[in-house]
Amino acid sequence: HCGNHIGACDIEEIAYNDITDTLYILSGKSPGTPAIYKLVRDNIDTSFQLDDYRKLDSQTEYPSAIFIDGNFIVSIGKKLYNYNFETNTIGDNPIFEIDDDVGDFVGLAYHNGKLWITTIKKFRLIKVNWATKEIEKIYKMRDNGVYDPRGVEIINNKLHVLEGYDSNVPKK
Repeated sequence: HCGNHIGACDIEEIAYNDITDTLYILSGKSPGTPAIYKLVRDNIDTSFQLDDYRKLDSQTEYPSAIFIDGNFIVSIGKKLYNYNFETNTIGDNPIFEIDDDVGDFVGLAYHNGKLWITTIKKFRLIKVNWATKEIEKIYKMRDNGVYDPRGVEIINNKLHVLEGYDSNVPKK
């Protein structure tokens, strides 16, 4: 629900835990109420229903989230943290961070031990070996014809990047 800039007005991300068949919707602060909503279902043939939610403080939002090996991971800026829904807290220390001027994380996808990250402002795609937390490659997306990468996903072993550019694509 969203009304008068209260509620889930600014959906930032969704994250699915395939181990528990639970879907989480993360809403942001502009406009609306920052929160994380937990949705469950009885079985694969039924729809997800709201089970619970956690309101975040008015200045907090997590623009990207993912489950890796059962861990709920969220981003803040250029850092990733473990998130605990029950306590509505993130870990004290980031589990991954990058110092390079790449922009803030907005998209996360995980496949075959690799974490893929898209960023805003600097428009990068980052490939990370998740086991070692080593950066394998940083791609400048504008060099590849993507002007505002947002979400990223792996489908049938192919990398898909959501283009968020709102206007005509710039001429080269």
